Amino acid sequence: MTRIIWLLTLILLPFSAVAQESDKDFLTRFLEDNLSSAGRSVTITGFAGALSSHATMAQMTIADDTGIWLTVKDVTLDWSQSAILTGKIVINEFTAGEIELSRMPQTAPATPSAEAKGFSLPDLPVSVDIKTIAAKHIILGSTVLGQPVEGALTASAQLAGGQGQAQISLKRTDVGPAGEFGLTASYAKETGALTVDLTAKEDAGGVAVSLLGVPGAPAAELSVKGTGPIS
Repeated sequence: MTRIIWLLTLILLPFSAVAQESDKDFLTRFLEDNLSSAGRSVTITGFAGALSSHATMAQMTIADDTGIWLTVKDVTLDWSQSAILTGKIVINEFTAGEIELSRMPQTAPATPSAEAKGFSLPDLPVSVDIKTIAAKHIILGSTVLGQPVEGALTASAQLAGGQGQAQISLKRTDVGPAGEFGLTASYAKETGALTVDLTAKEDAGGVAVSLLGVPGAPAAELSVKGTGPIS
């Protein structure tokens, strides 16, 4: 859930946050500067349509000190400009021709703290409603799930007041074991509870049984449901 919300927020939110600006070069620099930080470099090419409710981007890459780990290509964003006036960011549709997550990004070593904080979602000054996310081709490197995976992705996400929910569906389309995955997850700020509903159906040698170390890696159907506090 943490990775999902973080990646979706990183990819999607900046488009609508700056869509009122008029200088395309400034917009590109603004996006790159605000998404980049120590150990993370964002490069955007071909950003257009900032003044309309229909924006496009040729490519965005995100790199750490080792190199590029995420590439998003052929992006189209359909969003509601009027919703901004009511304190909401409403993205009707976010589509990408291709999303490649070659590996998970490097993370800085944790610094011990006497006041360590638990898990939380961003508490933004506006609510966010991403109604449809679709990627025709998603590529996951072998280190992400233990084996290379290619597929088609559909999803949606909502975030408001430090709590949110996400729905994700992934259908494997490569030459590997056939598989379908579904995830619905939500986080309640008041209780600190995470609710998860995960389903997976795969042929022999699939991702789930391989990660779980099931002997022989047989075909399997997996269902996990639960609610509980996280820290």
